Amino acid sequence: MSLIDANALVNLVDARQPMSVEFRRTFNILRRPLITTWPAFTEATYLLFRIGGWQMQRKLWDFIIKGLIKFHLPDQHEELRIICIMERYRDRPADLADASLVAAAETLGDSQILTQDHDFYIYRYKDNEDFEVLPIRV
Repeated sequence: MSLIDANALVNLVDARQPMSVEFRRTFNILRRPLITTWPAFTEATYLLFRIGGWQMQRKLWDFIIKGLIKFHLPDQHEELRIICIMERYRDRPADLADASLVAAAETLGDSQILTQDHDFYIYRYKDNEDFEVLPIRV
């Protein structure tokens, strides 16, 4: 199981994105479903609407409908953890989408994330472990 960030979702849907090929290739070899959070999905739908309106948003929803991507829903403990993560990385700043993915990774016990967000090289999984950021740059 791997996590997927908003920018990776956009790359999967919009083939015109500069890294779309790398993201699609990596997505196709990962075990499914990939996991995202509502804040990351919300960010992706916002960006996709700006790129291509409802048609792009609908393509993203198809990943959910087909079961290729699923939502991780936080419990109250995880919601409090999101606040701590945002506070810890306030100098970045860590937005809600990123913090929700870090907290989800901790809850699910998986540090592998599909993203182009360089902040995931700085964020620490369980406060002291590195994330495995995909796609790997070669």
